[in-house]
Amino acid sequence: MRALVPLLLLAPLTSWASPGSVPGHVIIDAPGMDDEAAAALARSRGCQLVRRLGGWHPYLLLRCAPDSSPTVLADAFAGAPGVRAASPDLVGRLHAVPDDDSSAQWHHDTIGSYDAWDVSTGDPAVVVAVIDVGVWAEHEDLADNAWANAAETDCSDGVDDDSNGFVDDCWGWDGGEDDGDPSPIGLPSDCPPFHGTFAAGLLGAVGDNGVGMAGVNWELSVMGIKMVSDDCLVSQASIVDSVLYAADNGAQVANMSFSFSSTNSIMENTFRYADGLGMISAISAGNDGADLDSETWYPAHYGLEHGLVVAATDSSDARASWSNYGASTVHLAAPGSSMYSLGTDSSSDYETSQGTSFSAPLVAGAAALVWAAYPELHPDEVVASIYDGVEPISSLDCASSSTCVESGGRLDLPGALAQAALWMEHVELELVEWSVDDLGGSAVPGDGVLERGETAELVITMENSGHAPSGAQIQLALDGAHDDIVFVHQDTLIEGLDAGEQLSFTAFEFDYSPNCEEDGQVVLTLEWSDTMWGSWAELELPLVCIVDEDEDGHLYPDDCDDLDPAVFPGAEELCNGVDDDCDDATDEDPADAATWYGDADGDGFGDPDDERPACEQPSDAVEDASDCDDGDGDIHPDADEICDGLDNDCDALTDDEDDAVVAPLPWYPDSDGDGLGSDDGVIHACAQPDGFAAEPGDCDDSDPTRTTDCSEPEPEVCGCSAHPRRGLWWLALLALLGPARRRRI
Repeated sequence: MRALVPLLLLAPLTSWASPGSVPGHVIIDAPGMDDEAAAALARSRGCQLVRRLGGWHPYLLLRCAPDSSPTVLADAFAGAPGVRAASPDLVGRLHAVPDDDSSAQWHHDTIGSYDAWDVSTGDPAVVVAVIDVGVWAEHEDLADNAWANAAETDCSDGVDDDSNGFVDDCWGWDGGEDDGDPSPIGLPSDCPPFHGTFAAGLLGAVGDNGVGMAGVNWELSVMGIKMVSDDCLVSQASIVDSVLYAADNGAQVANMSFSFSSTNSIMENTFRYADGLGMISAISAGNDGADLDSETWYPAHYGLEHGLVVAATDSSDARASWSNYGASTVHLAAPGSSMYSLGTDSSSDYETSQGTSFSAPLVAGAAALVWAAYPELHPDEVVASIYDGVEPISSLDCASSSTCVESGGRLDLPGALAQAALWMEHVELELVEWSVDDLGGSAVPGDGVLERGETAELVITMENSGHAPSGAQIQLALDGAHDDIVFVHQDTLIEGLDAGEQLSFTAFEFDYSPNCEEDGQVVLTLEWSDTMWGSWAELELPLVCIVDEDEDGHLYPDDCDDLDPAVFPGAEELCNGVDDDCDDATDEDPADAATWYGDADGDGFGDPDDERPACEQPSDAVEDASDCDDGDGDIHPDADEICDGLDNDCDALTDDEDDAVVAPLPWYPDSDGDGLGSDDGVIHACAQPDGFAAEPGDCDDSDPTRTTDCSEPEPEVCGCSAHPRRGLWWLALLALLGPARRRRI
C-alpha cells in the first residue's frame, strides 16, 4: 500500500473574472476587534461595516464609496491598529460548461458504484457541503437527503437560536446574500441556477426510491451553501463566509466546483482553517484544457492536506479534451462528460451537463461513501484511500502521457473501499512527543536541557493512531554518535498499544561528558517496531557545554561551579566546604575563618601569641586566648590563686597581691617579738608580715618573758614559767621586783 502523499489541490468550476473586485468593498482581518470597534474604524475612513464573515471569525466586510480605489482602500485599512490584513473584495464567475448531450448515468458502471453499494450505500450522519450557486433541497430526488440544522429551532424569527453566528440557517447558508436561504431559485439563467443542485445529485441523490437517479450515496446529508449573490456575483466575502460556514457547522466533505486566479492571506487562511479541521475538499480542475502545473489557480495551489483536485474523463475512460490536468497539481480524474443529474426547472427536473464541476462531486461522494463504511477513519486516511484506490488509466499516467494527473488514474469506488479496509487493519505507531528528563550533575536538573556532566533520559509519548491493535510488545532503540555522549541504556521494550491508545514512559539513559569543550548538537535516531509495523524519527538534542549558567561572568570549565554565582576564579574563599576560588583547594585561607589559639598545656585556654586561623577548631587549639603560661596546665584564668609565687589565675596579681588567693597561711600578732603570736588579730597571708609570728599561744604579747603560762605563780616560784630559752636569771629578776610587781604580772 502506498504511503500517504501531501495532496495538492484545485481546479475550478468557478474562476475569478480577471483580478476584479466589488466596487467600494474591502475585507479586513482584525483578530480581537468587536463589531462596535470595527464600525467605528469603518466610519473613521468614510465607510460602514456590512457584516462579519463566518459568524465569529475575524474577517469583516466593509462598504465604502463605490468609486473608491479597492487597492487604496485596502492599503488604508491595512495600517489601522488591530488590523492584521486588508484586501479588496475579489470577484469571480463560474466556468463555462461544455454543452454536449448525454446518455443517463453511465458513470456508475465506470467508477464501480454497483460493487461499492454492496459494501455501503451511505450514511445520513455524513455531512457533505455543496458550496456553489445554491442547492434546491426541495427536489424530489434530494429532499430526503437535505441537511437540516436542528439547533436552529425557529427558521423565521430573525434570531440566531443556536448562537453559531448565523441567523435562521435551518437548511444551510447564503453567503452571497447573508441569509439562511441557500436556494438557487430565481438566479439568472446564465448563472446557471442548476449548477449546485446538479452537483448535489451526483454525490447524493436519494437511491433505490424508484425516482430519477441515484447519487454515489443513496443516503447522506447534503448541506446547501449558496456562494453567489442574487445577480450571480461571486465575491471573496461570499466565498470566505461560505467556506467558514461549512467548516464550523459540521461538514466533513465539501464540493468546490470553482476557482480563482488571485489570492490573499484572508482567502488562504480561510481554506487552511477548514483544512485544519479535517474537512475534505473535492476541487474541480477546470475546463480550459490547460496544464495547472503551469497556471496558478486557487484553491488548487494552496496545497491543502485534505484536498483532492479532480480532472474529467469521458465515456471512453480517457481524459476529456477540455479538462485541465497537471502532474503535480491535479490528483485524479473522474467522469465528467455528458453527466445526468438533477435540474431546477421543477422539483422533478433532470438535466444533462458536463465539466470538471461534475467530476469533483463524484470524488466528494466517494469520500462520504468511504466514511459511511468506515467512520473510524481519519480525514487523511479517507483521502489516501481514494487516491491509492484509483483505476490506472494510460492516458492519465505521467509515464506515458504529458496530459496526466498525479495518481495516474481515475476514481474507482471499490478500490477506494478496499484501501479503506486496509486502513482498518493498519497499525500506526507514532511518536507524539518527546522531551529530555535531565537528572542533574554539574548543571541545573530538570530544566529540559542536556548540559555538561548531566545524566539524562528521554520522556517519550507513543500512540497507536491506527485502527488495529499493535503486537504484544513494541521494541524501541535509540542510536546516535557524539564524542561527549555515552549511552547507558539504548534499548527498551513496552507493552503493545490498542487502537487509539497513547502511552508516556521514560526510557534510555545517557551521559553528557563533564569535560566537553564546546556546545553542540546530537541527532539521535529513535526506531520502533512491533515486528510488523515500524517507523523511526530523528531527535535533535542540543548539548550545552560552555555556558555561564549562574551569570557570574565566568564560563565553565574555568568556573568550577557554574550554578553558584559566588563561586568563580578569584572569588573570596569562605568557610563553607566549597572551593570558592576554583583553585582545587577548599577552605584555604578563608576570609571568614575563626581565630583559634594554641593550647599546648591542654588546660582549655590558649596562648594569645599562638594564633591559629581556621574554619574548624584544631585539636590543639582553643577559642579562648587568656592563658598566661601555656606551658603549665595548672595556670589559667580559671585556676585558684595559691601561695606559690606564681600568677596562677592569670590576672597579673601574684599571691598576696590577689585578694582571691586561696588558703593563705595564718599569722599571729607578735608585739613583744618573742616569736609567739597572740591568738587575737590573726591574719592570713602567703608571706610572714612584719610583727607577726607563725605560731599562736603567747599569753602576754607585751612581755617577752611571759609566753604560754600567765597564771598566778607558786609562792616559791614566779607564776610565769621561764621560757626554756631564757634560763634561771628570770627568777632572780622577779625577786628583786618585790611583791607589788609580781601581782601585776
